[in-house]
Amino acid sequence: MISFIKGTVFRNSLSNPSFVEVETNSGIGYRVIVHQRFDFKKEGEEIFLFTSYQVRKDSQILYGFDNEEESILFEKLIAVSGIGPKIGMAVLSEYRSDQFRDIILRSDVTALSKVSGLGKKGAQKIMLELVGKVNLEEDSETENEILSDVKGALQSLGYNGVPLKDAMKKAKDICKDENLRLEEVLKLVFKR
Repeated sequence: MISFIKGTVFRNSLSNPSFVEVETNSGIGYRVIVHQRFDFKKEGEEIFLFTSYQVRKDSQILYGFDNEEESILFEKLIAVSGIGPKIGMAVLSEYRSDQFRDIILRSDVTALSKVSGLGKKGAQKIMLELVGKVNLEEDSETENEILSDVKGALQSLGYNGVPLKDAMKKAKDICKDENLRLEEVLKLVFKR
């Protein structure tokens, strides 16, 4: 499974579906489908994005997200019976993660049914299956969001147990001193 990709933006496309092509240091380029609100970087800039690799009978597609929270939400959405990756990306194109949590908390079927291609029955199905599964507590502290992203990245690299605990301790120390992005925190964790 491909959990995240770090590389250089080769090309962006705002077509339908939107995508970004990322060239990794290994010389391999990945086309990653992204939602409409994705934070596109300029061609030639470094990029780090969380991904979800979906294999179907007739396709293998990589979906990309700005942060781990979006990636987790996407995975929860497509786990709902009858909801596929296209609808999952449509939800993320329409609503930020915090907005989606609020919609679920309020059981606002009308707002959710505004998502292109979803409809009222699909919205009701999502409400029914995701109530209680979506973290409804809003975490407003940036440090906690970064630490959560760091933990997810380390776990996807095979860290667990004591090595994960040690790496997270380093990450917490790093985040106390400076306000850094995920990529920068990971680099510093690996150096220490």
